[in-house]
Amino acid sequence: MGVHKRELPGALGQYRSTFRSTAEAVLTYLGERPFHIRAGLNAAVYDAVFTAFGKNLNRIPADVRERYTALVADATFLRSVSSGTTDKEVVASRLAAAQDRLFGA
Repeated sequence: MGVHKRELPGALGQYRSTFRSTAEAVLTYLGERPFHIRAGLNAAVYDAVFTAFGKNLNRIPADVRERYTALVADATFLRSVSSGTTDKEVVASRLAAAQDRLFGA
């Protein structure tokens, strides 16, 4: 947050646009409530999947829903979204896993 504290006025509009486009893409491709993998919203799943979608809005694979299903079934990913979720290494691991599983080759 400190890095973006003094953004140019137009940056906020770009962030808003990217957020909206990302939310629309997640809804379109994954449906409603994709971050509720057990009970209630899982913020760690949200940050990983939403970030991956936001970085790949122009190249969403047709099978992204199947990729998502595989991601949330992966034991390593599930550990990264259920314990130690604020640890820097765990955060980096789940962000990388979401990026790779959803949008990798």
